[in-house]
Amino acid sequence: MGVAWVIKSNESAKTVEAALERAGAVKTGGYKVDCTTYRPTMDVAGQIKNFYVLHHSNFPESSHIFCDLNADGTVSPRATSDLGFDLILQKFSNALLSDNALSFELTGTEYKLHDFRIRYGVALMGRTSAKGIVVEFEFAASQITIQCFGLLQEIVQGFFPEQKTIPLPLHRQRNHTEYYYSSDTLEQYLRIFQEMRTM
Repeated sequence: MGVAWVIKSNESAKTVEAALERAGAVKTGGYKVDCTTYRPTMDVAGQIKNFYVLHHSNFPESSHIFCDLNADGTVSPRATSDLGFDLILQKFSNALLSDNALSFELTGTEYKLHDFRIRYGVALMGRTSAKGIVVEFEFAASQITIQCFGLLQEIVQGFFPEQKTIPLPLHRQRNHTEYYYSSDTLEQYLRIFQEMRTM
């Protein structure tokens, strides 16, 4: 696992694929990200807030749990657990409801370009409504953002010159020697999914 920069693209999947192949990237397989929204029932609505459970095929044994994200970019409550957490949630069906209409599923393709892993796919909301293309650039050779921020910025802007916005997890860490975690990648996906909900 390395440091990732996740963006929403206005390009088509075919255009992204063609650009990657022109650059010499090699297709290595597929990948998947999913996001389920959980809402409290009316009985406990004042005691429990909405939260989100995300999975990424690169972290197949983990569930990433997020409370509502803070708009100011500060870290919101989050946790990472094994897949058993999903089974526990089923036991709380009288207090928590999964909102399938607001769920997201992204299925796509992974490429390798030197030390980068580039993944892209179509994000579906409610399993039926295509909301756009999401592209993930991962620099696999480091887990410290400050060491590879410049490289990530260069490759992202090389493929998407209009992309100027730095994802909040990277913005928070770009001048620090903190480790980058899988939850930082999933936070970027969640922020994109929340933006797509309003489209």
